Amino acid sequence: MRSFIVPVAGVVLFSAICVAQEFSLVRSGLAPASATGQPCPPAPPKLEAAADLPAEAKALLTAYKAEVDAIRQKAEDEVQTKGERLAVTLKTVQDQYTRDAKLDEAVAVRDLIRRLTAAHLPVRPNPGNLTSFREQIGQTFYFEVAGRTTGSLYGTEVYTHDSDLATAAVHIGALKNGESGIVQVTIVASPSEHVSSEQNGVRSTAWGTYSGSYTVQRWVGTRAK
Repeated sequence: MRSFIVPVAGVVLFSAICVAQEFSLVRSGLAPASATGQPCPPAPPKLEAAADLPAEAKALLTAYKAEVDAIRQKAEDEVQTKGERLAVTLKTVQDQYTRDAKLDEAVAVRDLIRRLTAAHLPVRPNPGNLTSFREQIGQTFYFEVAGRTTGSLYGTEVYTHDSDLATAAVHIGALKNGESGIVQVTIVASPSEHVSSEQNGVRSTAWGTYSGSYTVQRWVGTRAK
């Protein structure tokens, strides 16, 4: 069985890495879609087993798919790791420019770090509230949100899962009203009470324990582990 799979592994790995790197560069704005170097080799074909395919052939195909999926995941993980390492190195460059009072250069490097890291983030659109995520306690998610002050909001620092995310982002200071950005949300167990407060032009409502809660902060370029 191995003899059928191994000859294609190198091609699959090279293709997967190439596609992953190209996608990351384009998504992060580090390169236009038409200028990412030499074209990637074609990806392996998507093969489906026909109903009349013999059992032995089906087994070979299943093993092939499993190995290709593993290779692709490994390539994506390697590209992400390289990007994160580059971001760490760039941070030292940014810090040096800051110490040298070269603020324009420091800001430019900071923006590059954010674009580079954002390329590896699974950023989702604003879900409105976190009700559909409330069971995933301990999990962290990233959302692109435009801050506002008019949504329903319960709590301070920890918000009920049905609280409006865009309003919570302004209340906690992660975004300004009308400002768009990426926020980092962590699903947490409900505290015994959600406290009312007025912050950044938003007043939240008090509530007792609830069926789920979340915290929110502005994403600053470091992916949660």
